[in-house]
Amino acid sequence: MDLGAVPLGGLAKAVAAGTYHSVVLLVDGSVRTFGYGANGMLGYGSTTNVGNKATTLPSAQGGVGLGGEAVAVAAGTSHTVVAMADGKVFAFGKGGGQLGYGSTDDIGDTTDTLPLTVGPVSLGGNAVAVAAGTYHSLVLLDNGSVLAFGYGTYGRLGYGDTLTVGDTSQTLPSMQGPVSLGGNAVAVAAGEEHSVVLLEDGTIRAFGNGGSGRLGYGDTSNVGDTSGTVPSEQGPVSLGGKAVAVAAGEEHSLVILEDGTIRAFGNSGSGRLGYGDTSNVGDTSGTVPSEQGPVSLGGNAVAVAAGDYHCVVMLEDGTARAFGQGASGRLGYGETTDVGDTPETVPSEKGPAVGEAEGLAVDVGEAVEEGEAVELGEAVAVGDAVAVGEAVAVGEAVAVGVAVEVGDAVEVGEAVAVGVAEEVGEAVEVGETEGVGDALVVADDEGVADGEGDGDGVGDGATNGTTPLSDGRFPGVSPTLAVSP
Repeated sequence: MDLGAVPLGGLAKAVAAGTYHSVVLLVDGSVRTFGYGANGMLGYGSTTNVGNKATTLPSAQGGVGLGGEAVAVAAGTSHTVVAMADGKVFAFGKGGGQLGYGSTDDIGDTTDTLPLTVGPVSLGGNAVAVAAGTYHSLVLLDNGSVLAFGYGTYGRLGYGDTLTVGDTSQTLPSMQGPVSLGGNAVAVAAGEEHSVVLLEDGTIRAFGNGGSGRLGYGDTSNVGDTSGTVPSEQGPVSLGGKAVAVAAGEEHSLVILEDGTIRAFGNSGSGRLGYGDTSNVGDTSGTVPSEQGPVSLGGNAVAVAAGDYHCVVMLEDGTARAFGQGASGRLGYGETTDVGDTPETVPSEKGPAVGEAEGLAVDVGEAVEEGEAVELGEAVAVGDAVAVGEAVAVGEAVAVGVAVEVGDAVEVGEAVAVGVAEEVGEAVEVGETEGVGDALVVADDEGVADGEGDGDGVGDGATNGTTPLSDGRFPGVSPTLAVSP
C-alpha cells in the first residue's frame, strides 16, 4: 500500500526525528510537529498526540506558534529545539535544564507555556544551528561559539564538570557562556550522552561519555567532565582527513571527510558502524578513526544521520545506505536482518535501499527547467523543496539558516555560509571558508540529529539532527537526515 507523502500543508526543507516525535521545517519557515505529545514536546499547548488520527494530521494542526520564521530544528528524546531567522531559540517539552529556561518546568504542555508566551532562551548571541540529545541541547552561535545546557553527567556539556546547566536562573546559557573548544565551530551534533562539534579548520571535538570509543580518542575515558579534559585541552580526534559533517547516535559517532568517505566509531553492535563486524572502534589506540579507515560505501557520502542502533548515509548519486540493527524495518531493505555486521553485508555490498532510485523525474545532476512540471511523489533530491513549475538544481543542498530561494542552483556538496544569501548560480567550493559561522552542507542533525538526535532520541540532528547541520550541520540542514537513536 502506497501511503504517499505526510500531509504537512506545505513543502518541507528540513526534518528531525526524536524518540517519540517528529519535527518538520517547511519552506515558509513554519514548523510542524507530530507524534507523542507528552511534556509538551510538540509545542501546541497540550499533551495531546498529533498525527495518530485523521482529525490530527499535521496539515490540520498547523504550525507551532513561534512568532517568526524558523531556520533549524532539532528533536531529542522528549524535547524540541528551534532556531529562528532572527537568531532566537525556542525550546519546548520536558524540563530538566535541556530547555535552557532556568527551571525544570515543562514547556509547551499548557496554553500558559506556549513557546511564544514563554519567550526565547537567553543565549547572549544569535543562533544559527541547534542539536538535541537525550537530556541536553547544543546551540551554535553566529560567532562560532557553542552553548550547551541540560544534564552535565559524563561531561557531555564540555564545561569541565558534571553539573546541570539551564535548570536554575544562575545557570542560564547566557550566563554559563561558551564551551572551550579551541576554535570556531561550524556544526554540532548531540548523542545520548555525548556531543560532537565540527570546527572550521576541519577538526572535530567530542566530549561526554567515552564508553565503547564513541569519542574516538583511542580509549573509553570521559571527556569534558574535568578542567583538564575540556575540549580545547583534549584536542582533535584523529580522523585522517578534514571533516565536513558530523552525526551522533546513542553510543556511536559518524564523520564525513572532504573526500566523501566516512569514519564511524563507538559501539558496533548489530553492525551500526558498517565495518563488517561488531567490534567497537575508537576505544583503543589501534582503532582510532584514522587507523580504522573509511566505511565501504560504494560511493561518496554527502549526508549522514545516526540513530540509537543504526545509521543512514546519503551518497552523491542520490541513493542511500543504511546499516545496523534491522529490527522493525528501520533500514528499509524489506527485511529485519542486521546490515554491516559481516563482510558480506558492508554497505557497498548491500547496496541501496530497495526502490531508492525509482520514480526519479530527472537524473541526478540534471536541472529541472523553469515551467517543467514535477509531479508529486517524484524524487528530485532528498530534502529539496520544489514547487511545481519552479526551476531548481537536482540535488540542491543548503546549510541551515542560509537564505537561498527555491530556484537557486546550489549543488550537493557545496559549502554555503550560514546566514548568507547566495545569488542564483553562485557557487562556493567545499572546504572554502567565508568566516566564522560558515557551514558545509550535510556532507551534514538537526538534525539531524538528530539527531539524539539520538540516544533515545538522539537527533538530531543534525538539523540528528541533529542533524548534519542542515548541515553539513546536524540537525537542520537541507537536505537533512535526522534519525532518532
